[in-house]
Amino acid sequence: MTRTKSFLIASLIASVTFCSVPPVFATQQPVSVNETSKTISISIDDKKIQFDVQPFIKQDSFGQEHVMVPLKSFVEALGGRVETWKRENASGFTVTKDDVKISIMEGQQYQFLNDYMVLSGTEPVYNNSQLFVPLKFISIALGAEIQSNTDNQITLKPNGKVKEAIKDTVAAQT
Repeated sequence: MTRTKSFLIASLIASVTFCSVPPVFATQQPVSVNETSKTISISIDDKKIQFDVQPFIKQDSFGQEHVMVPLKSFVEALGGRVETWKRENASGFTVTKDDVKISIMEGQQYQFLNDYMVLSGTEPVYNNSQLFVPLKFISIALGAEIQSNTDNQITLKPNGKVKEAIKDTVAAQT
């Protein structure tokens, strides 16, 4: 009986230890991108964005597909700014544009949008040393709406309604 108790206690300690590792460490592995996947073209006001590393489609654990874009180049194309930050157990990025502030944590589905915790659709991932974020989340948060999405051609239109987009995003999740 003592041997069984020792085994159960050791198993419990091991599961608590390994299951409580912060997910930030998991994000350092690059995401696998299908080399044969089609190129995704993204335009803002009919001007194509040139990316160093191409956007890709990520399938989440529920089978939903998310267009992932490189954070820095996409935010800058929308007129925003990206800064990095690092704390003891975590690191992330702060995106700012006008009155919008988005705190993005690596490997987390929930991000902070003007101090409100919101679901981003899927967690940001690294690919080719760049952080990729869900296109839908970041574009809506920065006041751009997706006008068309056909044959891997996505057109965005800045609408200037950043505050309304924040209210709608937060309201939809509360």
